[in-house]
Amino acid sequence: MLLLSIYLSIYLSIYLSIYLSIYLTPRFSIYLSIYLSIYLSIYLSIYLSIYLSMFWIHAAQALYSIGFACGLISLMIATVALCCNCNSNAHKAVAVLLMIAVLCMGVCLIIYGIQMNKQYKAGLTWREESRAKICWSFWLGIGACAVTFLTSIIYACEGRFHQYDTDY
Repeated sequence: MLLLSIYLSIYLSIYLSIYLSIYLTPRFSIYLSIYLSIYLSIYLSIYLSIYLSMFWIHAAQALYSIGFACGLISLMIATVALCCNCNSNAHKAVAVLLMIAVLCMGVCLIIYGIQMNKQYKAGLTWREESRAKICWSFWLGIGACAVTFLTSIIYACEGRFHQYDTDY
């Protein structure tokens, strides 16, 4: 079901980007199609996990994967903007994608921590007598979420102060 939601969101985003490119400018249609694909994949994964009685772990995996994908897309946009010698300001787009990644990863970590505690009585511990543990990978996810949040703030502040003047 998770793959079904991913395939549906990709199909709908491609269809919408083609449809919107007819009526809108290409740059705006690309940003809108990226936003719609992220929104549709989040909505479909949550909808399928709640209403089609999927396990909570699949919803958490989908949300963290979406956050990771947003982080990779923002890395690619930032790298292309850095490497090409054009006068564009991609800081705002990168900051928005990183904030979406923070939201997805944060919700994932909250769902995972609460459900592990409810179902398995797992805690944040390294003791050996505990049967279910939330250990280093959970802390790594929290650290990644915090670093992504700081990076998005840096990109948002940098985007405000760097307005490229084009003198032709």
